[in-house]
Amino acid sequence: MHPGTPRTDTVNLLHQALDAIDLGRSAQAIALLCQVLRAQPGSAEAHYLLGAEQARLGMPARAVASLRTALACDPEHDAARLRLGMLLLGEGRLADAQAMWQPLNRLNPDDPFYQFKTGLLLIAQGEPEAGIGHLQRGLTLSHINVPLNAEMRRAIDEARAVHA
Repeated sequence: MHPGTPRTDTVNLLHQALDAIDLGRSAQAIALLCQVLRAQPGSAEAHYLLGAEQARLGMPARAVASLRTALACDPEHDAARLRLGMLLLGEGRLADAQAMWQPLNRLNPDDPFYQFKTGLLLIAQGEPEAGIGHLQRGLTLSHINVPLNAEMRRAIDEARAVHA
């Protein structure tokens, strides 16, 4: 952390960035996250949020870099691991996504991240109905990550449309 930047300020900035993300104010969210990272370069959460927002805005290379940095800062940041695997899967890199998600196997099956990665893998492996079931179960377990939940709902809709 930079001298003169109290931890409470960076926590406050993170909360403001989350609010901006929830309101769809991407530019504001990214600016706030960059402020956090200038003060606290090792913030896995800020790198994760930045990567998630970059992915949402269609900047996959930047998103991958940010998410990899988040995992370098905190290898057990499950949300960053899930998102990075999603990007790899979206690039058609199933084996890389599986490898990225392997550490999520340690999670309890009642964890939404476990359900989401399992569902996405099953869909990618040609088992859409089973995959959709896992995604739906994950949605019933996930109560706080609104943008991720929206992505999972889109994945369900896409899987249904493709396999209808």
